[in-house]
Amino acid sequence: MNKFHLVFTKITGFIPARIFFKWKVYYEPGAEKGKKLPKGSILMSNHRSIWDFILYLMVFFRTTVRFQVAEVIYEKNAFIAWVLKSFGSIRVNRFDFDFSFIEESEKILKDGERVGIFPEGQLPRGGKMSRFTPSCALIALRSGADIIPVYTDGNYGLFKRTHLIIGRKISLRQFCGTEDLSKEILRSCNDHLLGRILELEAELKRQMERKKR
Repeated sequence: MNKFHLVFTKITGFIPARIFFKWKVYYEPGAEKGKKLPKGSILMSNHRSIWDFILYLMVFFRTTVRFQVAEVIYEKNAFIAWVLKSFGSIRVNRFDFDFSFIEESEKILKDGERVGIFPEGQLPRGGKMSRFTPSCALIALRSGADIIPVYTDGNYGLFKRTHLIIGRKISLRQFCGTEDLSKEILRSCNDHLLGRILELEAELKRQMERKKR
């Protein structure tokens, strides 16, 4: 990771991003307010667009988040691959049965840094959220890292406004009550994470409706 490139990009890109996204941040009741993520935590979000990565880069301006990024993005061209490497992104080779990204993510978390994960592993099809892959739950259980759930409506565009909501932190070890990594436990934890994102989606809609009244 090249911290100079990351800081330079954030400083020079903040105003253009603010104009493009015009983001509005909401908080779930009981969530810790503020846009600096705890050390050694996971930012977990739904995945609406390739813009999600840029949005969180700017919303969490004071925090460095190292996002897991699919190999297809790295392979678009050499410049994008260089930018992602400069930002400390974690390459995920989804179809090669290469699980080194899990160990890399765990090491980053144990070093006190933050990891960003889109558990759907792909962009939505037909506008519907995809089922979560178990990697986020697995990494959280193995590392003991708390998860900060975030939901965005993905309303991106120059004449639009993006809305996102930050939820209460999740401790999967506390939820599961065990460090067992059986398939049943992972499935239960995975369903819990998906459920929390769906709750945030509903809560965002409620809060936005109240704003209109």
